[in-house]
Amino acid sequence: MQQIVNKEKSETFLETKKNKFKYKDNIIVEGFANNCLISSKEPNNIWATKSQIPIKIESIFRTDKIYVVGRRLLNLESFFEDPIDSSILGIFKTNFTLGEKEMFSFMDLKYKFLCLPFESEFLIMPILHSCLPEKCQTSTLTPQKEN
Repeated sequence: MQQIVNKEKSETFLETKKNKFKYKDNIIVEGFANNCLISSKEPNNIWATKSQIPIKIESIFRTDKIYVVGRRLLNLESFFEDPIDSSILGIFKTNFTLGEKEMFSFMDLKYKFLCLPFESEFLIMPILHSCLPEKCQTSTLTPQKEN
């Protein structure tokens, strides 16, 4: 019974928050994209853009449109290669080396990553409900090394 109550509360929260943003001192602190909570705070700040760039979001702001400021994740490696390369599934190992700050349109965010600690590094993988087949083409993400 408690699970049903929690689910109803969760659905109500999602409906009231959908297409809306939470502000604090005129700064957007959270919102929704592709049915996922997005924020500049962990764990809701690792996303891929439509151009398949994995980024760590540092801030969200509104001018004439909504933008995110983030940094590219530079050192991405496949987590496993057998039986298939994990990068085809969008699963990577990273040490969170970040690039320079860049600005991206909020509308360019495509799907969210789950980030898990692994040994001295981290694993990132797409969250399935934000990564439906028509939205998520993780096979175009390729492992990268820092220049």
